[in-house]
Amino acid sequence: MTVLGLDKILLRSFAPWEPFFLKDTKVVVDADDLVGFLHDKFSTGLYGGENLSFYMVVRSFFLNLQCSNVEPYFILRGCCDMKNKKLKHKQKKEFNVLSQLITAVKLNAFDKIPKVLNLSARDVFLYALNEFPWKCIRVKSFPTTVCTAIAIILQCPVIGLSSDYYILMSKRQNILNNLISQPYSSPTFLTLHLANLNLSGSSKSIGEKEMLFHKFIPKLSILARSSDFHLPLLAVLVGTDVVPNVRLPLELQEKLQTNNSAINYAQHRLSVLLEWFSQFDSNSIKPLEDVINCYPIEQRTSIINDMIHGISRFVCPVEETKNVLSLLSDKSYFNDTSTNTFTTVKSAFRSSGSVEDVINSLEGTIVAYLWHEDYTNGWPPRLLYNFRKGILFSKPSIYSSRGVFLPTVVEDPKCPFSVHETSFLIRRLHYQIHVSLERSLSMENKLVGLNPDAIEYMRQNDKLVMYRIPVKYIPLDFSKVSTDEVIKDNLGFVKLPENNLIPKLLYSLAVVLSFWFQQLKYTSIEIPSAFSESSVGLAVASCAVANIYNDSSSISELCEFYNNLSRIPDQLSISGSNSTSFRIDIVHSFNAIQSTFNSFKDLVKTLNCLVPENKQSNYFTFAQSWILFPSGKLVHFLATQLASLEPCGRRYSVIRVWLPKLLFIKERNPDATSRLTKAINTLITFIDLCDMIKISLPSSLDSFYSIHELESNYVRETMHTVPNLCDRNNTNLVHKPSNSAFNIIFPRGFRERRENRTSNKRIYNKPSAENIVHSAQVRCLFQSNFHSTYGKT
Repeated sequence: MTVLGLDKILLRSFAPWEPFFLKDTKVVVDADDLVGFLHDKFSTGLYGGENLSFYMVVRSFFLNLQCSNVEPYFILRGCCDMKNKKLKHKQKKEFNVLSQLITAVKLNAFDKIPKVLNLSARDVFLYALNEFPWKCIRVKSFPTTVCTAIAIILQCPVIGLSSDYYILMSKRQNILNNLISQPYSSPTFLTLHLANLNLSGSSKSIGEKEMLFHKFIPKLSILARSSDFHLPLLAVLVGTDVVPNVRLPLELQEKLQTNNSAINYAQHRLSVLLEWFSQFDSNSIKPLEDVINCYPIEQRTSIINDMIHGISRFVCPVEETKNVLSLLSDKSYFNDTSTNTFTTVKSAFRSSGSVEDVINSLEGTIVAYLWHEDYTNGWPPRLLYNFRKGILFSKPSIYSSRGVFLPTVVEDPKCPFSVHETSFLIRRLHYQIHVSLERSLSMENKLVGLNPDAIEYMRQNDKLVMYRIPVKYIPLDFSKVSTDEVIKDNLGFVKLPENNLIPKLLYSLAVVLSFWFQQLKYTSIEIPSAFSESSVGLAVASCAVANIYNDSSSISELCEFYNNLSRIPDQLSISGSNSTSFRIDIVHSFNAIQSTFNSFKDLVKTLNCLVPENKQSNYFTFAQSWILFPSGKLVHFLATQLASLEPCGRRYSVIRVWLPKLLFIKERNPDATSRLTKAINTLITFIDLCDMIKISLPSSLDSFYSIHELESNYVRETMHTVPNLCDRNNTNLVHKPSNSAFNIIFPRGFRERRENRTSNKRIYNKPSAENIVHSAQVRCLFQSNFHSTYGKT
């Protein structure tokens, strides 16, 4: 959940922030927040992802933690069921990103394309994390409260971005007192917005490796004016993505109308509410009653349930926290006396729509926001283990009553269908496998997403639409079937040749590329007659092969080499023409390949967890994303060069002309010649294999889903100029006049709890934020007073 505008308010003030060097401590990390932050600051999704350079950034961050003697515990987000108003908020957010993308493409202003997380970023992060001896656990729902609870028990800081943390840290008698009975202090919150990280890899000394954060000091913030009891209610009344606009009493509405134009609306609303709450006793329910009375009787049950849902996000889910701690720690923090340590929290609570239920939420005795059911209940141990470790992803489309938004990426709006179209049949089979699993467990009641169809939201043409997908049950006896058998029978593989590739891990990529290529007929794109004539397919294949044979070089050398190669002057390129201008159709295809690869990998790994070990896949193993898809910019460059040739000449060109250029050879010698020969032979075998794989596909996908426009469907935003979303100092990103039905601009794509992201980015790089970082450095050098230091900057 996001408390709308709270980041902007708190980051404007110097008072509640104090410099904090992260070292010699444990720390709990909201992993999804960290992935988004590192990707935004040090990488880009413009060309489909720079996975190799992002891997280097992530690994550098981990090495800095190691150098600073920091022991991190990473928490990943699970499947989160959306309430109706959260769904509407998400729809608006996704459409605004789509609207900006379409406008930028129409204006040929590709530098104005909104920032999005590339499809392989989370995989890259987790692969890098596996190289270090640290724990990473996926929670079953929202991570903020679990992160805070674990930080309380471990008495260590927590790192994240969500505005929820400000509320959780601001309670003197924290609402998490349901977790433990003994006295404790609230953990330190380190926001990534004010992190000053040296990830260049060039610094050598420990001092240069230290990471400067800023810790939030609740007692010095504006939130300190609220009582503990009222604070969660205050957050809901300020406005959240769950309940964006709660009605307020008439006297407050009148005060809001007199807002000084120099004051941000969210800040003014917060100030008005704090002044209003100050009139009541610290535990008074009168403010709650006054707000509920603003609604007609027939609407009160609905608003009460919405408020309970929002307030309960600040109540610790005790059982889940205990489970996560058991997985994170080598010792148990809970013994037979845990029944005395933990108070009772009704995590299976269903609201009756009464004021008493809201009061219980404020007191922390119910957790109404939790998942409808434990959707992992009864799962086989291997499946549950791999889900918890982040190796597998849940299928929220069938475990969430309102479906799922597929990740927003850079794609070609001229193509009628989304980049996720070519992975549709794989996702559908994955849903069918989960349905078969739950039926075998006699737990079909967990499949609340099938009402009666699975729901996905994605782009079609210039609209955000809803796909309703009937999920037909397929009887599977997981004790008897094999992974390869299920895949061949249900994905239409007529011919899967033997894996004679060296290295063998390239085989899965060949299958995915063939699957992607043969489905292009569904996307209304003109395609060559064979894979060996596909400019994008050949570019991806050659980059993967070259990157594997460049394994003796350092990552930093390769990143620089690939970056320089992708900027090769046009007069040196094979076409001799200006063929390196930005082509969004190539980025679209590259993202479609990654979507297909990720879906296929998740499908194979899920089946391997369900079948006996001797029936796991003999065909499919998967290399790291940063190995197979090292650079979207490099793929884009090479594909544009190949596309300028006649289709019949592309195979020869990529093998004989471009593959030698892609190999990082420092000096010509027999070893280099041998490596080049092996790479060429591998690429020839790879391309031939892609042409040999045959798949029997349906003539059309129309019968597999129905497409529905969303109700509001979005008055298109008219923009004569597009704000430069890459310019983080651009003050026109927020409150920009628009003819849209809603006036929110979000530079980011699919990212949970980032609804106020644009303003956050702008604030992070405002002079005030820079002053905070600079002031911290001044303080550490001169040991001067914190506030006086800020006054000097």
